[in-house]
Amino acid sequence: MKAGHIVGIASIFLLLAPSIAMGGESISLAVGTSKVVTLEANPSTGYAWRVDEAQSGDCAVAEFAGYRDKPDAAGKIGAPRLADFSIAGAKPGECAIVLVYDRSWESKPPARTHTIAITVE
Repeated sequence: MKAGHIVGIASIFLLLAPSIAMGGESISLAVGTSKVVTLEANPSTGYAWRVDEAQSGDCAVAEFAGYRDKPDAAGKIGAPRLADFSIAGAKPGECAIVLVYDRSWESKPPARTHTIAITVE
């Protein structure tokens, strides 16, 4: 099997798998400062990233900041896009912000989950 086929199969798996936990990341912030976290999304499929408030802590606040085109897919209909979230330090401490990728009208587990470990000083 050629390398391109393996990548294609892995991409199909990611699209069809019922629930995939993505690797997380860690960021440090000062109170009142913010950083942008970017995740790949394809809103044309109905899926969108959102903050899971029930699983997220309160040392930081995350807000959806909008979509932008991926450099290699600009102007292509149905192409994946980049979803930006602004993460702001709210109070000193450690917490996690949990982002889930799902369709708002479906009542099944999210297709993907992304956890951000946050330290606010």
